[in-house]
Amino acid sequence: MMLSKVEQAWADAQQSEQNCYAIVEVGLLSASARLQLLQTEFLKQSLMQQEEFAALRAHGPWLLDLGHLEFNEFLALEELIGTSPLMGWIRTDCSFTDLVEHLSDALLAKDDANSVYLLRSYTPTTLPILYARRAASWHAWLFGPMHDWWFPSADADWQCLSGLSVERPGDYQPIHLDADLWQALELDPLAFSLTSELEKSAAEVFTSECHSDRLAQVTRAVDAGRSEGLQQPADLSLFATLQLFDRHFPANHPNWAQVLTQVQEQQQPLAQALKRLSA
Repeated sequence: MMLSKVEQAWADAQQSEQNCYAIVEVGLLSASARLQLLQTEFLKQSLMQQEEFAALRAHGPWLLDLGHLEFNEFLALEELIGTSPLMGWIRTDCSFTDLVEHLSDALLAKDDANSVYLLRSYTPTTLPILYARRAASWHAWLFGPMHDWWFPSADADWQCLSGLSVERPGDYQPIHLDADLWQALELDPLAFSLTSELEKSAAEVFTSECHSDRLAQVTRAVDAGRSEGLQQPADLSLFATLQLFDRHFPANHPNWAQVLTQVQEQQQPLAQALKRLSA
């Protein structure tokens, strides 16, 4: 009987005494599945090692050591976890501890201004876009420790990206979010920046502990500001922040029409117009 490519890769890894690790986004699990997973004997650890992400560790990505499982046992685990929380699995010679540190570093990305963002670099939607950036200085660093990186595709199959099979990660190279990569990832730099700022200064505005949910929440608020006709980053950031604190804003502002007039026609900053026309 011919094995599928993914099953053959798993068998080859075991025969070669390579490690098989899975990435699971714990926040996407049901409460019962999360409890079952955390009670398993697998070696497991959150990838959010940075202290500023401590509150997100129980909801973000975790690495699981599954090298001792047969492929059919891995499929049984996949059935427990579900297809959405399972981000993929990695075949590597890298140790569990080294790979946790490596993938933790890969959650951080920098833009042209050297600002740091949390990037879900491990997801099936983001990973192929990063892999395509072969000329980037960080590409060999990111994919260096991987022999194979398998991730679920839209057709319920698996896709594979090949790495460099180095045993230990090289010197850290932050992922660089240049303008082309922002566009390819279909990400809004303003929403990313505002999410990071609010997570540090006003986390109470968020309705979820999951970073991706928080980013989506901020993105909706920023988009609402754009739909009102705001364009300047400072105006959009202020509008989104006010709406995150008060979901009825700006409908409950008695002078909002006049505020918009001052911003759009008189080119006043939103903060100044709100101050002048505050009720």
